[in-house]
Amino acid sequence: EYVAMAGIAVSAYGQYQSGKFQRDMYNEQAKQVEMQAKQKSIEYEQQAVNVLDDTLRSVASINASAGSANLDPFSGSIANLTTYALASGYSDFTTLSRSQQINQDMGSYQAGIYRASGKMAYQTGIYNAIGTLSMGAMQSQSIGGPGGGTPGGGGTTGGGMTTSSYTPTSTAPKSSGAVSAPTYYSSYS
Repeated sequence: EYVAMAGIAVSAYGQYQSGKFQRDMYNEQAKQVEMQAKQKSIEYEQQAVNVLDDTLRSVASINASAGSANLDPFSGSIANLTTYALASGYSDFTTLSRSQQINQDMGSYQAGIYRASGKMAYQTGIYNAIGTLSMGAMQSQSIGGPGGGTPGGGGTTGGGMTTSSYTPTSTAPKSSGAVSAPTYYSSYS
């Protein structure tokens, strides 16, 4: 009986530990997703900086070409080229900045899912452990395990019914084993 109860306790503890392990695993996955999102965001940021550098180089090249040809870099076609280069660079920069923000938000969202899953796994482990202990206690009671007996020989059947081994003593005379008809039938014979 005690070995069975110990087995049930060990099983319940294992379920609790399993839930705890799964929670920790999900939390680590959440951290990993956040780190990946941060790394990707840094890549987007670097790409955005590179776009700005390229835009500045394009504008400088346009101005240098205009200056070498003795043209006004701030008027006419040359100004239009400069405006186009700046607009293109700004558009690319904005797209990369938005991508960086979306990536960070998605990383946070995914990390939140992992943390919620971890919390649920931990709670499930606790509930499973409690269920195992409860079922073990009910089984123990149904077979008369620890705490199942009562001082007069009675016990519980697991369904809440109390049984008793008490047998009342009879004051009736001992039977000879022969069956006879009751005396009130003798008048009909």
